[in-house]
Amino acid sequence: MAVIEIVHWRDLQTWVVPGAVMTGDTWPLMPLAELLTPLTPPAYEPKPGELVRFAGVRWYGKGVFVREERMPDQISAKCYPLIPGSLVYNRLFGWKSAFALVGEEMSGVVVSNEFPQFEVNVDRVLPAFLNLVLGSPAFAPIMLARSTGSTAVSRNRLHVGDLLDLHVPVPDLTEQASIVAEYESAMRTAEEAEAAAEATRIAADEKFLYELGISMVENSLPDGLTSIAKFSALDRWDVESAGNAMTSTYSFELLEKHAEIRLGCQVPRRGAVSNGMVERPYLRAANVQRGWFSTSDVKRMYVTPSTAEALRLEPNDVLFVEGNSQTEVGRAAVWERDDDTIIQNSVVRARPHDDLDPYFAMAWFNSIPGRRYFAENATTTTGSLWHIGSGKVGRAPIPAAPWDVQQELAATHKESVTRANVDAVKAREIRRNAISKFATAVFGLEASLASNEVEESEE
Repeated sequence: MAVIEIVHWRDLQTWVVPGAVMTGDTWPLMPLAELLTPLTPPAYEPKPGELVRFAGVRWYGKGVFVREERMPDQISAKCYPLIPGSLVYNRLFGWKSAFALVGEEMSGVVVSNEFPQFEVNVDRVLPAFLNLVLGSPAFAPIMLARSTGSTAVSRNRLHVGDLLDLHVPVPDLTEQASIVAEYESAMRTAEEAEAAAEATRIAADEKFLYELGISMVENSLPDGLTSIAKFSALDRWDVESAGNAMTSTYSFELLEKHAEIRLGCQVPRRGAVSNGMVERPYLRAANVQRGWFSTSDVKRMYVTPSTAEALRLEPNDVLFVEGNSQTEVGRAAVWERDDDTIIQNSVVRARPHDDLDPYFAMAWFNSIPGRRYFAENATTTTGSLWHIGSGKVGRAPIPAAPWDVQQELAATHKESVTRANVDAVKAREIRRNAISKFATAVFGLEASLASNEVEESEE
């Protein structure tokens, strides 16, 4: 007779993902309590008038970054200085592998009490190796299982005690160094390919803007005096001319004059699906990148037949990200497929009329001056998620170049961007392969498990 034993997850002395097989029988599993020592820096006391920089930790081991700056009177809770050389994580997003090593460049930057820091036991593990383990997408499900809270997004914390109870595979230091060196070498190659892609894109944008006669002009007075005015009073986006902020060979007109603007629909709440609704693939903000689409994770939802027809994408539709960070909101790409895909309400569709080339529109709105409108006009209630809205997308200014000029500039720009995308795809493949190889070597997972694209975020 078979006997089934039921135990609490936290009592299991393993962290192996279901379906995974451990490699290297000689690699011992060690508790993080033996590899990490909690640090307790004193609370930071900002000086009067000091601009205090707060850090965040990106998901999946992508590093520490300066998230925001505050004046002392805007700080309501205790904050703590980052300690260079330490390992830090975000308790709210431990389940997203939000771990990072603190570099010297973060000296003087602070964090809230949601960001515990640790000293790494370098006699047992290399900080870089441990950071790769904890920041790996393959390790995230283990930390999710140990996180507790009411909601996954805002209250699902990975507490220090639960973290330190976890076990990780630890080869000898020599093998750790070899694994880290191979991983970092691959990432450097990926960065080189990304740099080449970016250089090609920059050159393409510069040529595109030069041909349009775009010139940025600073507002100033004689003798080096600076004019100060309310932001709302500036005519920076006058649609008849670019005012004092920008000049162009062509006048500016509203996008809605040259395209039909439409916001996507909200995903129905669970249980709201009724008879007669149809299932459709849909694009959300994560799918619409700057000049291309990420279609490795296209989700599906049920909508009414009329909504499916109204939101169905057609070739040459220009799609804009409606909500994202202030620098990413409004990024655009041209849809080329003819299928049943629709859009969710984090995406705005612009369907060009016959007088607007879609690739010309994409090139303009992905350029620095074209993006500036979205950065300046987006709004936020959270400080991190910005929205532009379909109305503001429709009022976005675009140079009213003649059709033949649009086509010529768009064709030249598209050719360069296509070359850049080759390098960008190469970089992504190198990164995926490096992540997959690391997961296979350390966790014994199938390569495909770790090769899936993970969300880009700055949490």
